[in-house]
Amino acid sequence: MDSHSFQNQEINRYFQKFILSSQSYCHIDEPHTNIRKNIEHLHDVPFNSDWNYLMTLVQIIENKYCRMGFASQDNYFRFELGDYKSIQDKGMTKMDAIYSCCYRTLKEYWKEDIAPPFHGGAEPFDPNEL
Repeated sequence: MDSHSFQNQEINRYFQKFILSSQSYCHIDEPHTNIRKNIEHLHDVPFNSDWNYLMTLVQIIENKYCRMGFASQDNYFRFELGDYKSIQDKGMTKMDAIYSCCYRTLKEYWKEDIAPPFHGGAEPFDPNEL
């Protein structure tokens, strides 16, 4: 296993712990309920490569921390946290940007677990691009 794969596994476990600790922020709608049940029982949840899992994570972060929702365009993603504060990122793909932005948001706001090291390699965000 290369270091990038190991890093993704560590981050994916971190995301899994967050989702499992955030049950009250999960919507009851059927597709996300089934995905959450899968998250409970999977050893390696592929947040970095499966849109269903990643968007479930986005939904829970949005419900828990964001007053203003999120914005996305091409390979950019931003959580609007309210009070003129946001966390945003840019990646090689939209999935990379969302994954990195989720990590950065949880590292800053979720204090129940320590974030593992992450070197996402995302480009610096230019505010004029979104």
